[in-house]
Amino acid sequence: MSISNKTSASIENINGHKTCNAEEIQIPVPWGHIHGKWWGPKMIQPIVALHGRQDNAGSFDHLIPLLHDEISILCLDMPGHGLSSHYPKSQYYYVYWDGIILLRRIVKYFKWNKVKLLGHSLGGAISFLYAASYPDEVDFMISLDIASPSVKDIIKCPDVTGDTIDKFLKYELLQPDSVPSYTYEEVLDIVEDAYNGSITKEGAITLMKRGLRPSSEPERYHFARDPRLKVTFHLLINIDY
Repeated sequence: MSISNKTSASIENINGHKTCNAEEIQIPVPWGHIHGKWWGPKMIQPIVALHGRQDNAGSFDHLIPLLHDEISILCLDMPGHGLSSHYPKSQYYYVYWDGIILLRRIVKYFKWNKVKLLGHSLGGAISFLYAASYPDEVDFMISLDIASPSVKDIIKCPDVTGDTIDKFLKYELLQPDSVPSYTYEEVLDIVEDAYNGSITKEGAITLMKRGLRPSSEPERYHFARDPRLKVTFHLLINIDY
């Protein structure tokens, strides 16, 4: 088992915050790197944990310390999220498909025969789809806050497709100096409001440890996630059989 460019989060700052008891890792992919946090012992295969839509690996920061310290968990920043590389310009995010492919890359990279999965929201839906695609290669999956992937009425899809494409092309043209920047307190307010009460300010602080990058302006920040994630297509699962 090999890990590329690993760093110890117990001795290094991540976006200016100290992170303990987990090791920061980078896994090479064709467009850059997938970043993650490996909690627990490294000599055993970890449970792979995937976060929710537009979140990051910090989603599990308050949960994992409550578990037994002999449990090994690898929390990943999905493409375009957290510290992971964004997709190349012009490449669209199909988050369900992308998640299945990402998990397959991780399994192949570490040469695992089977995998254990933990997912929150979008991450739970992706885990569900991966388990359905590779039923003999998943020991178990744990899904938080979602029972299965969402289904769509295919008839309604054309109504939103054109607008989604136009927004994607708009976000694609954003230059670094035109991406909105905020003070740290403004960021926390935006995040807390966006979750409509489902997370506290403490939760927002935790997510933003990996969710921000400094602006060129003093004491201002950009969201680290790819703006194109706002207009991703989910896998269009039809409710009809």
